[in-house]
Amino acid sequence: MEMLNTHCGVTRDARGVVDVAICNAGPLNILGSPVTDAVREGLQQLCSDRSIRVVVLRGQSEKSMIGGADIKEMAKLDQKSAEAFISRLRDLCEAVRQFPAPVIARMPGWCLGGG
Repeated sequence: MEMLNTHCGVTRDARGVVDVAICNAGPLNILGSPVTDAVREGLQQLCSDRSIRVVVLRGQSEKSMIGGADIKEMAKLDQKSAEAFISRLRDLCEAVRQFPAPVIARMPGWCLGGG
């Protein structure tokens, strides 16, 4: 697996199928700010690669695709930082929605909350 950054790993095959893994986010793949930003940035890096025919988005863990937003981080937020947190999640969703190839979610287990 090629790591685009700390939390976004990529595996490619010859057919143009790109597996994007949410990495180093704990056994349930929790979406904290660093993870959310990194996965969005990884998708943005891949946007210009016209050889990609489809993206399979998955969590690194087999326990869940996404265990939801990081509740521990959320408990420490004030209004301004909470707005930034929600904006990050929205921006990640928008990056998936705007990706120039189809994006398929691989969900072997849970997909909760912000997932």
